[in-house]
Amino acid sequence: MSSHEDARPEYLSYLLRLWHTHSGGDPVWRVALEDPLTQQVVRFDNLPGLFAFLRTQTGEGMAADHAAVTSTQDEERSMS
Repeated sequence: MSSHEDARPEYLSYLLRLWHTHSGGDPVWRVALEDPLTQQVVRFDNLPGLFAFLRTQTGEGMAADHAAVTSTQDEERSMS
């Protein structure tokens, strides 16, 4: 195992709050995550921001980035 994998938490828990609002006339979802242990609240202006945060917290963001790069490289090879 790499040292990065060792640093990943085994368990995460959040209280999730979602509410629907409008921004510039467009409907959007706002999000707040609260850590029940620390009571720290993280707020997001949209769902993609929430998903990016969760990917970072779980280490999935780096795996997804690597998969995207690998997929792009494979496509470039097949075109040449």
